[in-house]
Amino acid sequence: MNQELQMIADWPERAERALWCIDTLAKNCGVSVSTLERFFQATHGQCSHAWMNAERMRRARELLERRERIKDIKILLCYEHAAKLFGRVHQIPWLQPEAAWAAGVQ
Repeated sequence: MNQELQMIADWPERAERALWCIDTLAKNCGVSVSTLERFFQATHGQCSHAWMNAERMRRARELLERRERIKDIKILLCYEHAAKLFGRVHQIPWLQPEAAWAAGVQ
């Protein structure tokens, strides 16, 4: 297994800097996508895309719970239509269609 990848501790930050793109993350780590995929499967027990999606949703939930603006979260996490997705996945009570509209989500 790639020893340089094993030394990395800041995966969530790296994913955010890569704009939630596996290809960019692999490039920034100096490895191929397939090497990154094998690493994630071996160390996280899931493919890199599944890990990144889960991490992205974890970050979205964290920002939503801090009452950050949905349209800002949408941009930060590179989502096109965040309000419905966040509300459905996380079942956040205050995130109803009326709240999304009031928050300026288009």
